[in-house]
Amino acid sequence: MTSFTENLEFSPGLLEDLDEIMAIEAVSFSHPWTESMVLSELFDHPFAFSTVVRMRKEKKIIAYAFMRILLDELHLMDFAVHPAWRRRGIGMQLIQQVLLTAREKGIEKILLEVRASNLPAQRLYQKFGFFQIGERRNYYYKPREDAFVYQLNRVHEIPPFMLLENGASEAPNLKNAALLTHKRNILSELSPQDFNHVSKEEEK
Repeated sequence: MTSFTENLEFSPGLLEDLDEIMAIEAVSFSHPWTESMVLSELFDHPFAFSTVVRMRKEKKIIAYAFMRILLDELHLMDFAVHPAWRRRGIGMQLIQQVLLTAREKGIEKILLEVRASNLPAQRLYQKFGFFQIGERRNYYYKPREDAFVYQLNRVHEIPPFMLLENGASEAPNLKNAALLTHKRNILSELSPQDFNHVSKEEEK
């Protein structure tokens, strides 16, 4: 019998995936991206990359991530798992694909923003070694809310067990010595300014 994980397929997003992506976007966010914004990630931008998670048998997209390379950084722009398919480890596997993309492109630093109240997402990022470096005041609206800025350094040093090609069924144990060493290495490079970074951007 084919397991749930074996039925998942990870691949770059295509223009024909637009309708399915927009449907997930609409049920995942109070202020979803527009079609033109999604299309720019799928087609128009030369430094944009995407990964969609598709159920092989059903040929149905259930999650996706949009990324952009800005100078020497990879920015996670948008990330969503359909509500009906959450709490099955898909988010973890999708983050693994983001990390693999960064390694393939030779990128050592990943940045992202997350709602201050979105504790499940923050816990997910922290499991991979992301840490908060600051916040962006009033970055989100509907409802209005600050964003926490998370960063991951030294992508090439991430322990192999964090980058399984087919994902992991359970969250990695943060007491694992290899992961703790990786996080200590990240923190050792930070300056005091990294812990006091506060900026404001246009509404997302």
